[in-house]
Amino acid sequence: MIKANFQDFPEHRTNFYLLLESINQHCFSALLQIPPDKFKLVMDSIVWAFKHTMRNVADTGLTTVLTLLQNLDGKDVSQSFYQTYFLNILQHIFSVVTDTMNAAQLSNQSKVLAYMFSLVEQKKIAVALYSLVSLECNAI
Repeated sequence: MIKANFQDFPEHRTNFYLLLESINQHCFSALLQIPPDKFKLVMDSIVWAFKHTMRNVADTGLTTVLTLLQNLDGKDVSQSFYQTYFLNILQHIFSVVTDTMNAAQLSNQSKVLAYMFSLVEQKKIAVALYSLVSLECNAI
């Protein structure tokens, strides 16, 4: 219903992303229990939120992704999460930072980037974020 475009059903979109934000804030351990394919849908939804043209949805998405990253700190699953999603999130954050349509969220985008950079600087990411095999395949 809301995945066809960014305009239809704005009230449903807003409330859906607010629901994701609330689950992330209040039921984070339950969020980590869902199967990987469903968790990917959650992550894709959060990315869609912070790329959204509606400012309130984009702000909710940025807040959600920042809170999610903060909630992962010290968790057993954090390294697996970073290996799977860190570069993808970083790529999408850079895409919205460089998109003039999302210039109003620059402050929140910067907070997410700063937190992600701090994770690297503080060596909280202890796994490779890329595969040597994929790098070799891309070089050919």
